[in-house]
Amino acid sequence: IIVRYGLTETQGPLAFSRVRPGEPAPEEGVVGIPTEGVEIVARDLDEDGAFELRVKSDTLAAGYVTSPEGWSSITDNEGIFSTGDLARWLPDGRLRLMGRLSTFIKHRGFRINPVEIEAALRRDPRVVDVGVVGTPDPVHGEEIVACLELSDEIPLDELRKLCAST
Repeated sequence: IIVRYGLTETQGPLAFSRVRPGEPAPEEGVVGIPTEGVEIVARDLDEDGAFELRVKSDTLAAGYVTSPEGWSSITDNEGIFSTGDLARWLPDGRLRLMGRLSTFIKHRGFRINPVEIEAALRRDPRVVDVGVVGTPDPVHGEEIVACLELSDEIPLDELRKLCAST
């Protein structure tokens, strides 16, 4: 079994671990060693050795389509892409993900801004307060969870329609 870590923007795995029959799976968050051709750029280490995971690779996407007329680059002027993940090197050379740096929720390969979901839910006058977060999900990356304070009961299908209208 090969456990891989990658992003849509990287068009393939950034790191991997091989698990042979009878071996235990890697510990939670351990994504393995960098894939050949991937340079992990570990700058700005904190006192615990954690850093923003940035990568350089020939397989990086050129950018995001921002309008019918154009696109924007996903890398800085050195060709480095910031994944938004917080990582740490393990003594054996493997990489461990420690969490996210951004507020975006990664769900099924999409970057979702929780602020947009909160705004959609607040359009209903029965919503007093709302907070949207991502929770770890082994299949989808993160599941979207909305915590609501309501002045009156709202059927779940109505809440879903509010979110879908965004």
